[in-house]
Amino acid sequence: MDSLQKAFGDTLQVISVTYDSEEKVKALFQKLKIPTPSFPMITADTLLNQLFPHQGDPYYIWVSNGKIAYLSNGWSLTYDNIKDILAGKNLRLTQRLPLPNYDYNETLLTPSLPLEEYSMLLTGLLDYHVASSIQTLTDSSYGEPYYLKAVNQSRLSLLIKAHWKEVFGFDARRNLHPNRFIVVDSSAQELLLPIDRTNEDDWKRENFFSYEVKTNPAEGRSLYKKMREDLAIYFPYVTATKTQLLPALVLEISDSLRFNKSKSSSNRKSGLEWKKSTIDINNLTLNNSIVTLLTESQLSSGGKLCINNTGYSGNINMTLPVAFDDLETMRINLSSYGLKLTEKNFPIKTILIKER
Repeated sequence: MDSLQKAFGDTLQVISVTYDSEEKVKALFQKLKIPTPSFPMITADTLLNQLFPHQGDPYYIWVSNGKIAYLSNGWSLTYDNIKDILAGKNLRLTQRLPLPNYDYNETLLTPSLPLEEYSMLLTGLLDYHVASSIQTLTDSSYGEPYYLKAVNQSRLSLLIKAHWKEVFGFDARRNLHPNRFIVVDSSAQELLLPIDRTNEDDWKRENFFSYEVKTNPAEGRSLYKKMREDLAIYFPYVTATKTQLLPALVLEISDSLRFNKSKSSSNRKSGLEWKKSTIDINNLTLNNSIVTLLTESQLSSGGKLCINNTGYSGNINMTLPVAFDDLETMRINLSSYGLKLTEKNFPIKTILIKER
């Protein structure tokens, strides 16, 4: 931002606005060891944040000749775009408009009659500032997901989500991008965000979709199988799997007597109960608890996949510290339940995504 302000001089005025206090802003700059920008900064704001409510990433308001021209994301703030708007040209930006009556907890499809099963792929939501996420709901009786809503997700994220559980044995809530065990073939490189991000808005328009699916597990319907079938129709890509020896975190039983005590045979409600410094794992499988949490924590920093090599597929009850990024702490706590966590090379299925 500061470099753009200096590049355009008096023809551009950048103003930063935050509801945080001046003291908090100064402390942040000191912590990050970055200089204070040359443009004005409004702190402790109570007005503009009400006029332009938003969540998540910074919100960019483009004002030209006293009128609001665009509400954009950060990637649109480029030298070329600023040069064009100063020259009076219309920009083709992905906007951050409010979506009227949008409820994060509601379905995208609101039929007059409840539908037992359906699926749909949508375009056109990219210009609206709605939570870009993938939500799933699991049927408590069958223990299987029956509903999924993906808002403003790339084709690649949707493809990875559709195949993840089938290949790795547990669900993934985030980090749906290439890594050492998810590879994008040279024939499908258009799925990847270009290194030159000059035309990022155009790329996102072509590659971002919203998708919703509902299935009936009572009829033996698989949500992710339906999702894979849909994406095979919508997108010109196929996947292949092969097994490779890769570094992994391998979960194994070290003490059968201790581990048997953690096995759950009750019908109590299943789920994760987060507390201040611990998490209660109630009536869940190892894959849907420890393996998922360890993998998510590791992948956020480019780490390893966690593999369940215990041979046990039933449910457990455990209480662990909220420290899944601290492997030594996890090893100590898991050992009290008769489990060991080892870093070693292990045969892992990998996914290759290529053009059909």
